Amino acid sequence: MKTLWKEYGQTVITVLVAATLLILCLWGFRIIGSGMERPAAGADVGNNMDGKMLKDIHSRQVPVIIYEDNRILTIADKIALSELFHAVDADGKELKIEITDIRNQAGKTVEDIYEKAGIYEIEVRAEDAYEKQTVSRFRIPVNGGGI
Repeated sequence: MKTLWKEYGQTVITVLVAATLLILCLWGFRIIGSGMERPAAGADVGNNMDGKMLKDIHSRQVPVIIYEDNRILTIADKIALSELFHAVDADGKELKIEITDIRNQAGKTVEDIYEKAGIYEIEVRAEDAYEKQTVSRFRIPVNGGGI
């Protein structure tokens, strides 16, 4: 027995100390966790400032994208597409727009609407300072440009 204790005694003591420390840590976490404030079921989280700000941002209207140019476009026009649209946020501030896709009548993605006459679907995206974003699609007719 003495030989067995000499061989494994230090290991047994180390395991017992480690297990005791683990139990004490878990017990401490349980005590800390029970002392934390938990919102009651159905409580209004909007009473604190962060909750109010989150509610305001969440209820904020998404930006509005407007097709500005009401004239008839032709293949001879070289107007930048970004000049045809503008976007405003819920406060009325002008936003930067991004043309994300241009498709021809066949539904294929193209680079430019002034290549051929037809109706093009243009996808425009805008995002405000609160990361509220909107994506709109506009169908724009482009005429052949004859006189």
